[in-house]
Amino acid sequence: MKPALLHVSWLAVAAGAYYAGSALQKPDATNSASNRSLNVATGPGLTAAERAGTVKTSAISRDASIADFLSRYELGSGKSLTAEKMRQAMSEALRETDPVKSTMLFARLLEEMTPENAAESMATLRESISGFEMMRYMPLLAYQWGTVDSKTAFAELDKPGGDGRMAMMSKPIILAGLASKDPAAAQAWLAEQKDLPGKEFYTQSIINGLAKSDLNAAVDYAAKQEKAEDRTRSAQTIAEEKIKGGIDGAAAWASSLTDPDMKKGAMQTVANQLARTDVNKAAAYVKQYANDEWASGAIGDVAQRMARSNPQDALKFAEGLSGSNQPVAYRESIQAWTRDDSEAASKYVNAMPVGANRDASASALANSIARDDPASAIAWTDSIADPKVRESTLIDVARDYRRSDPDGYAAWLPGSGLSAEAQQQVNERGGGGWRGGPPGGFGRGR
Repeated sequence: MKPALLHVSWLAVAAGAYYAGSALQKPDATNSASNRSLNVATGPGLTAAERAGTVKTSAISRDASIADFLSRYELGSGKSLTAEKMRQAMSEALRETDPVKSTMLFARLLEEMTPENAAESMATLRESISGFEMMRYMPLLAYQWGTVDSKTAFAELDKPGGDGRMAMMSKPIILAGLASKDPAAAQAWLAEQKDLPGKEFYTQSIINGLAKSDLNAAVDYAAKQEKAEDRTRSAQTIAEEKIKGGIDGAAAWASSLTDPDMKKGAMQTVANQLARTDVNKAAAYVKQYANDEWASGAIGDVAQRMARSNPQDALKFAEGLSGSNQPVAYRESIQAWTRDDSEAASKYVNAMPVGANRDASASALANSIARDDPASAIAWTDSIADPKVRESTLIDVARDYRRSDPDGYAAWLPGSGLSAEAQQQVNERGGGGWRGGPPGGFGRGR
């Protein structure tokens, strides 16, 4: 993950805390206010209306102080909170030391956000919270502000002298909120941003918002993206929403996609989720696509996850595949195995018959040991039969060699056999592609 910004998925984290909080039963002493409140609900001497009101309160929370908070600020009465009232209520919610309770109160206040009190909500948050705790509150507030008054939200963040990091963190989430309510306005805002860094990643904010409110519209918008990688990213984002409705339905949906780039993203997301709970079920799901190029990432991920717990199971999975993705499964299995037992992995690869599977495995082995043992990594690279795989592996190995032992690398390079073009690739700064989040944000990463 990248540390600077928040991915839109933090919304789910914060919201999850809220809904978990509303369901939790907080244990209190016998004479606590919470238990007194519950005892009154079943006690004698109350009218039907009073009993109904008390039951309704206890259904919200078993903590009477929460009911008191809702009552004091007249939440649910239909009256809008003034900016000053919002400040007072927000400050109180943020001062609460119980994080579950605080998030519950905070989320309830966001339901009362209006164009008139939204800026005050943001100001109070900035004054009250800093550091890691901001991750709990900021995504919720930014998303809600996007649904209520995105124009003012963006303007506030762009004010001279403002917090640039806060703006970068908040804008994608505000855009997701806007897209959930007014997709056309969200798309128009993005089209107007001519010099927005990482503009393509904001597309995922729109996809995220659309997927929460209109899945078909999200799919249509994703399919219109010109770049293949953008369609893949978009399908990943949509699949994450589909999974919330059930993994089997998400799997069926991913399989029904006709755009290979979207299918790739959706398939990998579904396979990853399946593998978290049942790696064998994930293996059965991806195995049927062993000869489809778009399924290579999903198959590799499943093999890697299998190998982390049992390399032999992963190798059996790889052996059982028939198709162009079989080398991918071997590569990921060997790479994961090498981290735990490089000697055993080396013996296995050494005994493999010459071919694509051995080449992929030797490449994985060479890459895994390059930094600690460049000489052995180079020797493994030399054993690769396919010249293209051999050269690409040697470039990767050389990069690690250059980082770990610059002097040794400089002495080896003239006789390495690398072309001038390959040497240039080695010397260029390596960089990973998009991992599922906004620039500098939290991503999915493998």
